This record gives sequence, C-alpha cells and structure tokens, in this order.
Amino acid sequence: MCSLGRELDDACKLDFVPPLQTPEGKICAHISREEINHNVLRWNNTLVGYVLGNRPFYSHLKACVTRLWHPTCSLEIHSRENSFFVKFGTEEEC
Repeated sequence: MCSLGRELDDACKLDFVPPLQTPEGKICAHISREEINHNVLRWNNTLVGYVLGNRPFYSHLKACVTRLWHPTCSLEIHSRENSFFVKFGTEEEC
C-alpha cells in the first residue's frame, strides 16, 4: 500500500494510461473492473474527512475519533494537509 506520509515509495509510482476515444469521439479513461474491485476492497472501511481551517495534530484527531466513536477494532489515521483518512479494521475484526 502506498504510504500517505510525505515521502513517496515505489508503491506510489503512477503509470500513464492513455485515454480511449469512443466511436462518438468522446475521450475517456478506462479502468478495469479488476482494478475497481481491488480498490473498493482496499478502501471499504475507510472514512474520508476534511477539516476547515488549520490541520489538527494527529494526536488530537485520534483522541477525538476514539472519544466520539469508541471503535472496537484497529484504527489507522492518515492525514494530508486539510484532509484525513480514518481506516478501520476489517468487518470480522470489528
């Protein structure tokens, strides 16, 4: 999985995929069903949030999520500028 930290690793490498043109002349991107399914499973138990104003400290964000939601499974929080991702454990774990 690509690290959401400031440093990019090999898992974050992007490959250019040329767009396709439909018979009507419309340009579009093609994403395989396999790729969609893989990413749906990967992000299935993830909440995406956005913070207005200054980015909260990680410890404050995690404390707030824990205090308000009382998660019963593992919890990962990744933040990027003013957005954050809260990834909960698997359905079996929770």
